[in-house]
Amino acid sequence: MKINRTIDSISPDARLWFYNVPRKLTGDEIAVFEVHRDEFLQSWKTHGKSNHGDVWLIEDQLIVVMGWNDFESISGCSIDKSVAFIRSLSELFQLDLMDRMWVYFQRNGNWESAKIHQFWALRKANEIGDTTLLLDTTITEFSQMDALCKPFASSWHAQMWK
Repeated sequence: MKINRTIDSISPDARLWFYNVPRKLTGDEIAVFEVHRDEFLQSWKTHGKSNHGDVWLIEDQLIVVMGWNDFESISGCSIDKSVAFIRSLSELFQLDLMDRMWVYFQRNGNWESAKIHQFWALRKANEIGDTTLLLDTTITEFSQMDALCKPFASSWHAQMWK
């Protein structure tokens, strides 16, 4: 996965939006994703002015759109354009990228995903423990990226488990 920007050049105030891919993308799909991502980023604007941003594919299965600009916060039409981009990828790959009911966790050193009800069944069966690493897709700013990966016990899921 090619990242278009160095981490240091991304504003800590950049907004983040996560989109779940129900399965890992293939190598050919990743190549297509990168072309569409580049086209989107070149055309992504707020009130006629270019946004700064990037779109990452994490573990070939989690899309993160990040954006900021120097003149106002990203909102309204810019967010609509990013959602339209994701919807176009959904159509292209015949996958529901708008489904928010996925959880990403690490098991036996590999990242896996499960629907939320399957995830809770794994927890009940003690296959998900307090130290199991999860991806927290509820973070909203780039300054929070250090908190993307956390153990179950430190996640919002732990509060739901009580």
